Amino acid sequence: MKKLALSLLAVLIAGNSMAQKTNLDLKTERIQKRFRTESSTLAASLPAGMKPAKGTTNEKPLTETPAGRLVDNMYVTSNAYGLGIGQAYQQNVDGALGAVVEGSDGFVYIQQPLSQAYVLALGKPWMKAQRLAGDTILIQTPQLYTIDAGDPYYLYRMKPNGTKFVKDTENTTVKFIWRNDTLKQIDDCLLGLGDADGKWFYIGDYNICYTVNNDRPVKIPADDDIDYFKMTHLANPNDLSKRKTKWLSGIGDESSYPPELYVTNINNEIPKAGIKAEFGIGSGGAPALIIKTDQYLGVDELYNCHAYILAAEARVDEQAGKKYFNFTEKSEIELIPHTTGDDLDSISADFPVALVSNVGKNVFYTIDDFIAPNILEFDDDPAVPATPVMELKDFRADKNGKWQRVKITIPPTNDSGDPLNELLLYYRLYIDDQPYTFSPETYWNIANADTQEVPYLYQDIRGANISLNGKTRTVYIYGHPNYSKLGVRSVYKGGDGTSYSQMVSIDVAEKLGIDRAASSSPVVSTRYYDPSGREIARPIRGLTIIREQHADGTINIRKISTE
Repeated sequence: MKKLALSLLAVLIAGNSMAQKTNLDLKTERIQKRFRTESSTLAASLPAGMKPAKGTTNEKPLTETPAGRLVDNMYVTSNAYGLGIGQAYQQNVDGALGAVVEGSDGFVYIQQPLSQAYVLALGKPWMKAQRLAGDTILIQTPQLYTIDAGDPYYLYRMKPNGTKFVKDTENTTVKFIWRNDTLKQIDDCLLGLGDADGKWFYIGDYNICYTVNNDRPVKIPADDDIDYFKMTHLANPNDLSKRKTKWLSGIGDESSYPPELYVTNINNEIPKAGIKAEFGIGSGGAPALIIKTDQYLGVDELYNCHAYILAAEARVDEQAGKKYFNFTEKSEIELIPHTTGDDLDSISADFPVALVSNVGKNVFYTIDDFIAPNILEFDDDPAVPATPVMELKDFRADKNGKWQRVKITIPPTNDSGDPLNELLLYYRLYIDDQPYTFSPETYWNIANADTQEVPYLYQDIRGANISLNGKTRTVYIYGHPNYSKLGVRSVYKGGDGTSYSQMVSIDVAEKLGIDRAASSSPVVSTRYYDPSGREIARPIRGLTIIREQHADGTINIRKISTE
């Protein structure tokens, strides 16, 4: 995902009325969606009083797992401050990720104690703690947490001072208890993120606790007989007639009693994780599909959390004139089957019945919510997918031949315009008529091994080498500095066969030459963009797109990646 320099967030806070309030009045997140911000640095336009202190250091954050006994994927709770889209917020954290290493060198190492730093993609550094008497360990601050846009940021012990927190100059240590694989903060203070001068950047945690999570995902039966479902659900609290589509897959187990249905693809980042539903007699005495709450899906790396499915009852609440869905957890929900004769038409539940894909299991912080779900079995019959759209104007190349970028529109329909099962839809790229290979080392988690087919719903959440915007996919191509033709076709794997769309190709030889020739003329203007296309003031940590205009009027666009 995109990197967000901390200096931008300072200017957002500076322009927001919340900066004038006490820290206790910062917005408290309730049942709002968890999010990843996609803005970038505007450091060049920061007011002088808000600019981060420039600092240099030869030190680097500790990002490699220290040698020793690792307790990984721990369940983290805390009280936290964070920075969202234009505002600071308070949050009761539940289900975040953390880890502890009992180091071979005698120290204890704590991974990412700042729970909300993931929103800014600031990495997962390890903080070093020394052992004291008994089970007590101690973090000495400051410790380098991250280097962002070239500037170092540190972990400090902080204390309240009027409208904000400031670094504690009298006591710079923070004590924890580490006992029986449980980590608990015992000092009453904030572990906060600050710049080289110790100025707080509105990120910090207190009451930190790490515990082992003993929950395990549902074990999906091994079965080649997979069913596919089209689920629609309410999506707009302002209009309860509008519905959104979610594609699911499932495996039935009729050998168990009561019969069970295992449903997968309910979480986009953990598509193979599933939930279990049982066919039984509902509370009204009629047949029902019963789904119990607190079903563990696994680790969701996009939201840096332990993800769960919760059974819930929805309602529409309103805050500051804005309506949103809120929830009350239930032990289980019931979906009612609708039949015609012996044929099952659908399984559904009316408002307010809901399923929530959630961060943790004790507080509602929604990843996705499925309110009043209506589930239809979708036949995976063979179909010829519609032809993709790819145009030369959407093709860019690095002047040194390191990469090319193209935007492609993939219609999720067949050649007659009827919807396709998006779980069975893929696309291929071709370099001079040869299939391009996508490696999981470059395109994170795309497959277990190299593949020539990209799932329609796939996006690279770590490297942004494939990003989604509706039907459009922006794809970076590597390892092919010279070629003439770029092609694309859709692939559909419905039924027992595989069908292909028509091939669409563009002649890129001249475009590659133009983009590279631009370097022979002096650069007169340089502009920077983050991977989502937003203009920024300077290159940032991670991916930066650079647009150079040359004296002869040509324009060169290239991508750089910095640590």
